[in-house]
Amino acid sequence: MAISVDTILQRMITDAENLDPSLIGTITQGTQTYIRFATAASAIWGAYKQLDWTVDQIFPSTMSKESLEKFATERGKDPDGLTGAELLSFVLSYLRKPPSGGKPTDYERWALETVSAGAVVPITPSMVSGTSFSVDADAFCNPKDKESIAFSVGFASSSRYVKVDFGEPKRISGVGLGFTTSRGARIRVLSSADDNVYAVQGTFDASGWSVLNFSGAETFRYWSFSIETIDPLESWQTPSLHDVKCFGAEFYTDDETQERATFAKAMKNPYGVGTVGILLAPVTLSMKMLEAVRKHCEDEGPVAPKEIFVSVQRETPVNVKVVLTLSGAFNNETFQSDVEKYFAELKAGDMIVTAQFVVFAIKNGATNATVLTSVNGAAYTDAATIEASADQKFTLGTLSVE
Repeated sequence: MAISVDTILQRMITDAENLDPSLIGTITQGTQTYIRFATAASAIWGAYKQLDWTVDQIFPSTMSKESLEKFATERGKDPDGLTGAELLSFVLSYLRKPPSGGKPTDYERWALETVSAGAVVPITPSMVSGTSFSVDADAFCNPKDKESIAFSVGFASSSRYVKVDFGEPKRISGVGLGFTTSRGARIRVLSSADDNVYAVQGTFDASGWSVLNFSGAETFRYWSFSIETIDPLESWQTPSLHDVKCFGAEFYTDDETQERATFAKAMKNPYGVGTVGILLAPVTLSMKMLEAVRKHCEDEGPVAPKEIFVSVQRETPVNVKVVLTLSGAFNNETFQSDVEKYFAELKAGDMIVTAQFVVFAIKNGATNATVLTSVNGAAYTDAATIEASADQKFTLGTLSVE
């Protein structure tokens, strides 16, 4: 309420003089009545201000930062380091999409609040070798690409292995491995300091993605994977279909770091009724982090026969070529910045509308523009829109202006 102490005081004096005309002209500054009225006016003004503040705290857009922090803290959100705008965004999202224990927004919230401790030790294809069947080093280093098989092993493959050479001793606190099999199997992980004598550090005997954590970090240069046991083939099984197929591995350190997703999108029934798909970003998230999200969502979710799949969004580069029609100066720097911002704001599943680039061109001095695009290195076309699949996010490749 926009009212001052003086306004309240003058109203009180006017009311008093109306009630008792003999007081007219006697309530002046310094008199006892004036002092009492001024004190009361100040108290009333304070009550008005408190009322205004209380009303402001009802609506998120007018809340004080302290109230936003209190709201977030009471709902399990750590407000440290968050700006007022970020806190307001959290409060609005919480109020508009309240937790219910099963909506897509609940899975997104659970995913974003999940944290995975430790760091992933990077491995490159040049570090990977072995005697196993068709070792695909690229797939081995990218376990999130489950469609590609890193290596496969069968019943007579006990002497075959896949080896990782870090080039120098590395402190490793855990190993993750993913494999699929339709028969019982166990894969062992070994380590060596000199590539001659290897010691078994543990085994994996569960199909899917598993993590083997060591009680104390192990420091070795060489690590390898080989088959320990595998059930014989049944009469109806063939090796090409029923060998153990591994889709990649990860190595972890005990660094005091944390992984956290920056974006989450939940998809209902992506793999049939009763399934939930959770798409995360950035693409650099580890399989360990994806598994942590799956486990957290499984623990928090409703008691129901629901299968949860977690993956990272696929990023597809789009090259953009813009041919300008000019009649004067063109601000190329601002134009490029506008296009980069457009791509940065795209989310998984968002389409590209190329007319927007024409708008940017005209905004920066062109009279018209022709836009050609190339998706993932394909030939340039003049498509008006480029559709993305649900798990696909477009990123800016090259941007050329002619």
